[in-house]
Amino acid sequence: MSSCTNQSTCFLKFLTFFLFLVISFNVEGQAKQNSPGDKVVSVAAKNKTIKEILKSITDQTGLRFSYNNDDFNQNERVNIPSVDMTVEKVLKYLFAGRAMSWIYIDNIVRIGKSEKDQGPSIIVDGVPKNKDKDSVPLMNVSGKVMDVQGRPIAGATVSLRGQGRGQGTDGNGNFEFANIPADATLLISSIGFGAKQYRVAGQRELVIKLDSLIRDIQGVEVVSTGYQNMAKERATGSFELVDNKLLNRRVSANALDRLEGVVNGLVFNKNAQGRANESAISIRSRGTIFANPNPLIVVDNFPYPADISTINPNDIETITVLKDAAAASIWGAYSGNGVIVITTKKGRNNQPLKVSFNSNVSVSEKPNLRSIPRFKADNYIDYEKYLFDNGYYSTDENSTTHPLLSPAVEIFIKQRDGLISEAQMNNELNLLRQNDVVAEQSKYFYRPAVNQQYAVNLSGGGRNQNYYISLGYDKGNQTLVGNSTERISINAKNSLLLLKDKLQVNLGVYFSKQNMDLGGVESINSLEPYYSLGTKSDPLSAGRQYRESFLDTAGQGKLLDWRYYPLAEIGLNRNTSKSIDYRFDAGLSYKILDGLDVSFNYQYANGNSANRLLYDKDSYYTRDLINQYSDVNYSTNQVNRAIPLGAIVDLDDLKTAASSLRGQVNYAKTFNSIHELAIIAGAEQRELVNNRTNRRLYGYDTELGVEAQVDFNKEYPIFNNNGLRRIPLLYPISLYNSVNRFRSYYANGSYSFDRRYILSGSVRKDESNLFGVKTNQKGVPLWSVGGAWNISNESFFKSTVVSYLKLRATYGLNGNVDNSLSAVATASAGAVNNYNAPILLVKNPPNPSLRWERTRIINVGMDFRVLTNRISGSVDLYNKKGDDLISSSPIDPTSGITTFVGNTANIEGKGFDIMLKSIIIDKKFRWQNTLIFNHSKEKVTEYKLDFGRLNTLFYNSIINPVVGRPLYSVYAYKWAGLDPATGDPQSYLKGGASKDYSALYSSTDINDAVYIGNAKPTYFGSFINSFDWKGISLTVNITYRLDYYIRKPSLQYSGILGNSGAIEDEYVNRWKKAGDEGHTNVPSMIYPSNSLRDLLYANAEINVLKGDHIRIQDIRLDYPIKFRSNVVKNLNAYLYVNNVGLIWKSNKAGIDPDFVGGISTPRSYAIGVSMDL
Repeated sequence: MSSCTNQSTCFLKFLTFFLFLVISFNVEGQAKQNSPGDKVVSVAAKNKTIKEILKSITDQTGLRFSYNNDDFNQNERVNIPSVDMTVEKVLKYLFAGRAMSWIYIDNIVRIGKSEKDQGPSIIVDGVPKNKDKDSVPLMNVSGKVMDVQGRPIAGATVSLRGQGRGQGTDGNGNFEFANIPADATLLISSIGFGAKQYRVAGQRELVIKLDSLIRDIQGVEVVSTGYQNMAKERATGSFELVDNKLLNRRVSANALDRLEGVVNGLVFNKNAQGRANESAISIRSRGTIFANPNPLIVVDNFPYPADISTINPNDIETITVLKDAAAASIWGAYSGNGVIVITTKKGRNNQPLKVSFNSNVSVSEKPNLRSIPRFKADNYIDYEKYLFDNGYYSTDENSTTHPLLSPAVEIFIKQRDGLISEAQMNNELNLLRQNDVVAEQSKYFYRPAVNQQYAVNLSGGGRNQNYYISLGYDKGNQTLVGNSTERISINAKNSLLLLKDKLQVNLGVYFSKQNMDLGGVESINSLEPYYSLGTKSDPLSAGRQYRESFLDTAGQGKLLDWRYYPLAEIGLNRNTSKSIDYRFDAGLSYKILDGLDVSFNYQYANGNSANRLLYDKDSYYTRDLINQYSDVNYSTNQVNRAIPLGAIVDLDDLKTAASSLRGQVNYAKTFNSIHELAIIAGAEQRELVNNRTNRRLYGYDTELGVEAQVDFNKEYPIFNNNGLRRIPLLYPISLYNSVNRFRSYYANGSYSFDRRYILSGSVRKDESNLFGVKTNQKGVPLWSVGGAWNISNESFFKSTVVSYLKLRATYGLNGNVDNSLSAVATASAGAVNNYNAPILLVKNPPNPSLRWERTRIINVGMDFRVLTNRISGSVDLYNKKGDDLISSSPIDPTSGITTFVGNTANIEGKGFDIMLKSIIIDKKFRWQNTLIFNHSKEKVTEYKLDFGRLNTLFYNSIINPVVGRPLYSVYAYKWAGLDPATGDPQSYLKGGASKDYSALYSSTDINDAVYIGNAKPTYFGSFINSFDWKGISLTVNITYRLDYYIRKPSLQYSGILGNSGAIEDEYVNRWKKAGDEGHTNVPSMIYPSNSLRDLLYANAEINVLKGDHIRIQDIRLDYPIKFRSNVVKNLNAYLYVNNVGLIWKSNKAGIDPDFVGGISTPRSYAIGVSMDL
């Protein structure tokens, strides 16, 4: 028997075998599939109500019943013989002589009135057995099926009573019949809605609304906590549910990207890369300072240890966002930042094979490089001439290391030295002025991005099993030439019912392989604006480190070419990442008694990421490093190279393995039709293992895959008189293994009385090797309590305006863990000392009391529907208090350290979440919208360290908490105007105007700065409008961010040569003479430049702008393609535009607040098609 060569090969073989078993089981299951009515039940009905008998059938078979309460008396008592019989036979007993009929669709039995007692109509492949042969005029009829709120119902069954014809509605709720009787009666049904009969009565266009069966079928809108599913209307906590339709509205390869602008209380943090310890997304206000700020991601009931980008969005059924303590505290010490629960798709019992396909291609525009502030050639050359005339380049010109001088400066030198005339100098400079490196950079280095996405899945099931199999493929070429991504994903699930349906076995495997290439080209943003790059066939050199005059003679031709050719570098350096992730899920659930079951779930996830940065042997980086460590013997013409010829490769490998085991008891029971009790209790064990290694290879042969040996300990002379140095290692060196173990005990319960009053509670105790011994011994649990009042279910509630009203309130404690800390003493490896021994730096002393951070959350909410459900929504008010936050605090310096990291800080946040859904027009043309309005802000309430120097308040890359202020605040120097005599910028120091830039920079008095406001929007949300006409749907998502501030990029003379702070319009409009201060705030140009002077102006309050703005985030157009086919059930074509553009912004500086100082995300266009077979 052959053996596996590696883990990936083994897993692929196992996956192939598992898929074979899934298909084999289910092909057999399909062959044996019977009607749901053939299920055998045991019903001993002596004087039982019809409702009790139907519930007994549901408990035994999983079948659910859909009916209108007025169609029959549910409390009528009947008698049925105490023998085993089929469901079909039981229903005949129950409704004999009652003019009732029923239909089996999937796992739902639709019961409704019939005009006469004609028995059941069983639909097989959408065709009823009974046929009406009346001869009446024929006509074509089309229509739309919606809920009472005006939302289209996809997949609803529409059949002709007494005819052999039926169909399902498409994705927009549309259906169409040709040549049907003008007096035909339609029977419409859908999961979660009451069946309805509708007389055509000669109408050609129909609008049919179905009533929700929330009182008859539980879980119409089901939210998942990762431990249990519950009907949202029976929950006390604050949940947000994103269903499959809303999730698929956006076109993207990343599941979380699809949540932007559609989830109440969730915000995407733009410009997050510029802020230290900022998460890409946040749920409500922030509850931590230095610890992990990211929400917990749960996939199929367990925390997901890998990158979420490995998940195929087409495999996702729903996403539930848990926002408050009652919703999220069940996750204990991992829930402080909120929880995002992803539930993937699965098959259904008694469902024929269903095949779904989705494919799209998206193309984005080339990025606008002009959005990055830079000088054009004219002003850049003038600035260089100003510096040259003041002697700025004299030191470099005479240096023995021959540092680079720009082409313009070399021309100035030639003219000064008499090598060329002034006229010749001007001619050469004019030639430079005609060049535009930004235009050439855009031409050769960037392109429109093209991304392709393909997904196909198969699902179905028999009487006692179901299956789901999917395959996804994504491929994209990014805007930067040479950058690309590719992902393959395979998902398979199988579920079996055994032991008379008491035992359920769930198995699943998931595989994802992702390749990323992010190193196609090098950045050339620092090049002077007048460089010409040449052409791909004839690339020109550009200055990099050394003067041309030095390169002409360096090494007398014995060294490698030391010039830098930007266009020739394209494709030479490859920064690649290859990751393979797989997951195995297994679950058992055994029904012990009516309402009582026990379940065991296990998940194993493994991820391997191999990151490789290859500098080709011909790349400038490799040639430069080899030349630096080359020793030329000019007498023998020999070159001794400490770094051998060949490529240079940096390797960084990360391996992650996570295993989770959970045992849980579930109890759910309804007593006397008014008392509902649901309790879960369990324990789980998790282990997360990380292994990381990295190293650098020299002299690497890309064809043979071998490296050369070098001596990293020896010091070598550096060419060009640069002293002695060791050969560079890969820093920081990362060689570590970490094992984090977690053990948890938990319980959650809820009680509902008469669907009016609901109480809930949860408790969880977490233990971990990350916590201190005392913390684990104390075991203080995290918990929550909640209550809800369904006022609209009260007998006294008689409103004709308000159809539904529910009040909610919760309180509890969530937690947050910082995996970077440990309760034992920790140290990090620094550089080697003079004896080549590694240096250990103590990071933190032992802390036996180290514990998780705690977040106290109070939430009060209201859900409502008014005006016959045309307006619905929710309002939530919350307060979050983060206690025992991980931070530094001062400690007695005699202990050997000056600061101590522990549970010493606090933060408090508050806000509200409002969602309002409205149906504006409800006719042939439909207009509905959703308004999301969120408010969120926080402030630091306790922090032990002083903020330090004033300048640290101005950099988002440093977290410097100030008590009483938001964590991310905008501070600025107080602006005292320009000095009328010199044009110098001025601020206030100790109450008076000052130009003491060093003192202002180093000031420790916070009163020398002014607090402007929040760096993150405190009000945000979206306004989604949907327009429907004859099946064609157009949706527009408008997002907004309000009440926050941005710092405008400003002129900094000390950074112009590096294209940092090169704001050309400010340079042109700078102070030049006395009196200019009356129309400009831009300081004068001085020599030499003063970086502290520049920083004062850059961080002055005059350069802080409001960030408020409104933008059209995206637009989507859906067009259902109608044609008669026995194979294709639904076919939909769609167009999608993302990042449409700003509608309004408060600043007048032309700055997009979401992309300050950088390149904005280009607009993209997508076209796609989806179909069901």
